Amino acid sequence: MAASRLQRWTVLLSQYDEEIEYRSSKENAVADALSRLPHEDSSDGTESEIFSTDIVDSSFPVTVAEIAAETQKDFVLKQVYEHTLSGWSETMTMSEEFKPYFNRKYELSCCQGCIKWGHRVVVPKSLRDRLLTELYSEHIGIVAMKSVARGFMYWPGIDKDIESLANKCSVCQNSRSKPAK
Repeated sequence: MAASRLQRWTVLLSQYDEEIEYRSSKENAVADALSRLPHEDSSDGTESEIFSTDIVDSSFPVTVAEIAAETQKDFVLKQVYEHTLSGWSETMTMSEEFKPYFNRKYELSCCQGCIKWGHRVVVPKSLRDRLLTELYSEHIGIVAMKSVARGFMYWPGIDKDIESLANKCSVCQNSRSKPAK
């Protein structure tokens, strides 16, 4: 969420023509985060190393490149991506498919061509079945699948999709505990 806030400030401040001036720490008593970044000649690191993040690790069943490509192919997510980068209009009228994203507009961010909601990756429709299949492969149950999914990914109706998948499985139905009398 902090990354999305920084991105919004970056977009907002990019319209201004500023001049950066060096001040020693004695003259700059109230230094902000940008003045604490290492200088480009510094051996401590570079900006790209500081702000580089991996949103999908090697254990994820899809790659960042696949998610980014499918996000650009998905009609809704492509527009959500553009609005997240350029800003959402408060007077915007939109269809039902945009409302879940519009309601979370301050929590969405873009990273490596993907949309993130907090620390979770927003998954395009074309990849949802593959991720659900991967979640479901261990037959861990509805509650555990929801818990795992909430830690890594998001799409509107993910809970309903997990429930319908588990309710169709005979293995899960047979191992389910009986309802209380």
